[in-house]
Amino acid sequence: MKQSLIISLFLLLGYSCNQIDDTDPKFVIEGFIFAGERVEDIKVKEQIGIDEPDSLDRLIRDAVVVLIKEGQEYPLQYDEGNYKYFGSNLLVESGDLLRLEVTVGDRIASAETIVPAATEGLTISGTELIVPEIILSFGLVNKLAELFFTSRLTASWDNPGEDLHFIAIEPVVAEYDSLFPTGFPQEGKDFLSGFKFAPQALEVDTFSIIGIAFETYGRHRAKVYRVNQEYADLFNNPEQDSRDLTVPPSNVVNGFGIFSAFASDSVFFDIVRE
Repeated sequence: MKQSLIISLFLLLGYSCNQIDDTDPKFVIEGFIFAGERVEDIKVKEQIGIDEPDSLDRLIRDAVVVLIKEGQEYPLQYDEGNYKYFGSNLLVESGDLLRLEVTVGDRIASAETIVPAATEGLTISGTELIVPEIILSFGLVNKLAELFFTSRLTASWDNPGEDLHFIAIEPVVAEYDSLFPTGFPQEGKDFLSGFKFAPQALEVDTFSIIGIAFETYGRHRAKVYRVNQEYADLFNNPEQDSRDLTVPPSNVVNGFGIFSAFASDSVFFDIVRE
């Protein structure tokens, strides 16, 4: 899963309020590791001042970035905004202690994280979501409202410790038949799609999967990620008042930012026509 939507939002809100008052400016690391997935979500950015907007121009493309596991170094390469590992000999598993080292100029920043245990006890209330053919008509709004509440499945998991979890749902293959007919307003699709993932990490143990939140029929995978403590700390302190310049939580030594890991379990379901 390479969708760091809410995580990135919090980071942009938090770190954009830091003052640059160091003669040797620090930089910002946004590093996220997912157990069982490729390492490809590590960003390095310039630190900015209070009134400066965040932009792609902040990305540092020539840093030296190394991931270390059990003493073995895995160099990461910059590609399309992220530093990624392109080799095939790195397996990230729950319980791994990972260290990230980033060098920009003469400054070296580092951070460590332990990959958490995967989500436990994940189940789903059914294997099919039935969504009838959607036809443009005067009664379409009422039909969509009905389907919103009736065409649902529930994903459930064990969470006795009230840990933070977030949910991502994606098609298993690239292309399926569209749920929506030609001419269906894009604004309507965008609004409905907002219900296909958790809007933020939550201390919950269930999630409603809504059929019309998706644009295609076919098989889908719901991944429920257990959030590591570093991100939980950041999530619990997402707001920052520029008047007092409070620095958000950071586990980066000699820099700003966050380096954290997540682990997930998956369930599968099919969206089918009636």
